[in-house]
Amino acid sequence: GQWIVTFQGYHGDFAPDDWAGALAWAGTLDQPAVHDMLAHATPTTPVQRARVPFYRWRHLERLRTPPLGIVSLGDAMVTLDPTYGQGMGMATLHAEALARCLDAAPLDALPRRFYREAARVAEPLWLMCASENFRFAQTIGEKPANLAFINWYKTRVIRLAGSNDAVARAFYDVVHMLQPVSRLALPD
Repeated sequence: GQWIVTFQGYHGDFAPDDWAGALAWAGTLDQPAVHDMLAHATPTTPVQRARVPFYRWRHLERLRTPPLGIVSLGDAMVTLDPTYGQGMGMATLHAEALARCLDAAPLDALPRRFYREAARVAEPLWLMCASENFRFAQTIGEKPANLAFINWYKTRVIRLAGSNDAVARAFYDVVHMLQPVSRLALPD
């Protein structure tokens, strides 16, 4: 079979953009199994690299008087770390929220109502991304409240997911936005 392999790096620690260099870099990871599997693989495409210089949440829900006739959603509102693959899903959830708000609110109330609902959609996704990025001392910006607890709990969930199918399913359901984050509190 074929695999898609994604390495993420932060603050100058990135996999090289050639196969031999990327393979050597994989050997520095905490999980040697990744390197061991890749050592026997044959690449079918060149190594591709993408860098995102920043992640940002423009808290439009905090605007006193948002402009009428225009709303921002998806990356225009919240730029997530693309490593986690949640940006397009968040944009879809924002579009659904916009549709609900269009049905329910008079147009002059639409931006405020939409931005509040869009923020509720974005918050758990932002916390998942930001809490990982703030594991690095070099990350700058406003740290999420309860960051130490979030990282402590998430680390334990991820470790347990490696040996417990119910926890793994709950984790994947949350990461892929099929279930709310509260699903991780009681995974079956």
